Amino acid sequence: MPFVWNEIVKFGQIFGNRNLGSKVNLTNKMLFSFPGYNEILTGKADDSSINSNDKIPNPNETVLEQYAKNYNPIKVAAFASWDVFDYIINEERSKVYTSCGFEPSSDFPLSSDERLLNQLQKQISSPWGTVRLDGFTHQFAKAYINKHKPNLIFISYGETDDFAHDGDYESYLKSTKNTDALIKDLWEFCQGNSYYKDKTTFIITTDHGRGTNPTDSWKSHGKEVTGSDETWLIIFGKGVKAKGEVSNNNQIYNNQIAPLIRKLMNLPQKFGSDYGKPISLE
Repeated sequence: MPFVWNEIVKFGQIFGNRNLGSKVNLTNKMLFSFPGYNEILTGKADDSSINSNDKIPNPNETVLEQYAKNYNPIKVAAFASWDVFDYIINEERSKVYTSCGFEPSSDFPLSSDERLLNQLQKQISSPWGTVRLDGFTHQFAKAYINKHKPNLIFISYGETDDFAHDGDYESYLKSTKNTDALIKDLWEFCQGNSYYKDKTTFIITTDHGRGTNPTDSWKSHGKEVTGSDETWLIIFGKGVKAKGEVSNNNQIYNNQIAPLIRKLMNLPQKFGSDYGKPISLE
């Protein structure tokens, strides 16, 4: 991950190196994707309602939906490789434009880039039935950014998780490096655009950890796999003090991410003992 370890480490903040006393953990007990993304996007775990990866509309309001209700729905969007995100974000109720799985762009009128991506997505096969290749997710997101200049955008890449589940370690590493390159491309894209230059904060995390046994448990996660609650967090951009890898008994939880987004987006906070507090960027 050359962008992370050669560049972000110099101007951003990286949490989750337990050897340095920095911990990031989930608060949900399911330790797989739908509950993890619900926690990230709402600011609290909901193990009673969100306890499977089934395609059931999320009863909880995400920070994306909150932004759409308080501001302009066109200025918020979500792009994901996994096809369950229509339900995680509850696209029908939230009115947040959500492009996931193998959905073609329906953001009419289509740009020339979107028309080409729609065509290529039909012609280039994915190894999986529910997850498209991350390159399509990335380029669909960039096309939307070009067209609408959203103020809040969510992007979820999926290849690393699925290559790991397949036990394909070589592809897992290649996809990790590619994800690093996609993040760099998006950062340079924003820094080269007057609407976003020096005005944008990147928050990067994961919905769950993986097993810590190097022989086989890295392939999976869940309640029965030790280490699945251990995640990580990378933040850089506007308002973020350069700290590099954070150390010294630092503990962060994934339920603090949505409160941070609310703070950055001037949205009302959600209060309660099960909601996290915004992460400090100082």
